[in-house]
Amino acid sequence: LAAGIDFTGRTDRAPNTLKAHALLRYALEQQRAREEAAAAAPQPQTEEPSEFGGLQHRLQQVLFRQYFTDGLFVGDSRVLRLAAEEVGLDGDAAVAYAEDEQVQREVAREAQANARAGVSGVPSVFI
Repeated sequence: LAAGIDFTGRTDRAPNTLKAHALLRYALEQQRAREEAAAAAPQPQTEEPSEFGGLQHRLQQVLFRQYFTDGLFVGDSRVLRLAAEEVGLDGDAAVAYAEDEQVQREVAREAQANARAGVSGVPSVFI
């Protein structure tokens, strides 16, 4: 596919992706914190810049690969930890955030708002 997702058919179930979406939110917060820290104290760049959204986008790509290509269950905290660590996040902190009930309630509200706007699954493409 042009989107770069290899749909292998290995996926044996549709997971509840609430924790995965919470993890994506964590990645965005960490990305913003890193950007703010870099702006406050410029240092030599050690991380290759990434187009299309940086850290959160890279995590999204890992989650898509885990689910659609590798057939892993992205509702499982162990799988989410691996995804977080693959993109350079602290796995323990990331999973703790994703499992936080308040965060999950907030993410669920965002998902409901997106559903009302017409998003029914991921990946979604609007033309």
